Amino acid sequence: MLSYATLDPPDLATTTSAPLVGIVIPLYRHSVLVTEAIDSAVHQITDFTYKVVIVIDGCPNTESHSTTFHYLRAYPDRIIRVQKPNEGLSSARNAGVRCLLRAWPSIQAVYFLDADNRLLPYALQNAWDTLSQARTKDDTVAWAYPDIDMFLSDYNADHRGSFSRLRLLYQNYCEAGSLAHRCLFDAGLRFDEQMKYGFEDWEFWWQAIEKGYKGAHVENMGFQYRKRPESMLKDAGRVADVTLGYMRQKHPTLLSPKTLLRFEH
Repeated sequence: MLSYATLDPPDLATTTSAPLVGIVIPLYRHSVLVTEAIDSAVHQITDFTYKVVIVIDGCPNTESHSTTFHYLRAYPDRIIRVQKPNEGLSSARNAGVRCLLRAWPSIQAVYFLDADNRLLPYALQNAWDTLSQARTKDDTVAWAYPDIDMFLSDYNADHRGSFSRLRLLYQNYCEAGSLAHRCLFDAGLRFDEQMKYGFEDWEFWWQAIEKGYKGAHVENMGFQYRKRPESMLKDAGRVADVTLGYMRQKHPTLLSPKTLLRFEH
């Protein structure tokens, strides 16, 4: 379990603001690229207070520790740093969520920003506006997901339109870089820490729809995905059949003919 002794700075009680949203940035080896992610996170333009939690997941690079230390000192009222043994991306995200919800009961949503991606200045506000407005009409809407603007590449993905539970079972179209409402975490959802080779975000959204929740698309959110020659997404593709087999075995009811027919209707 994560204890406050692992947090920098340790005295969270000195923070007087009541943040509405938290950003979780897991960090393992991306000690150079993470500067873009952190810069984009701390320079979000919002009409609410938010916090950034950087989770160093047992990263062996000394640059990761020194870089985040300098950010921590530059933005002591905005950034928290968690250091933990290396246990994978799911564990790092869960640790960030745990830190946020324990430290600030006011947190209503958590955004997951991978260390090699970044946000445009109004992304967090756009995501929160979409999520909060959708929930006033339908409280089963529990996360807001972006299109994918893949910089350093000509590829972009447009996911506008109504959310489809059926489509999500066959296509991983809800990016990990989404804003998740705290109702998901209060309902017990966490990233599966047994999943070490990708698709853990996809499986998290499967957990959500299994409990009756759904997502909402954010138009022109401002999320920027970095395409690299080697990434977890490529690794996930290499073992996709095994990983999907695990997900299907874990969620048999979700993939039953009765459920699929209900989702289709």
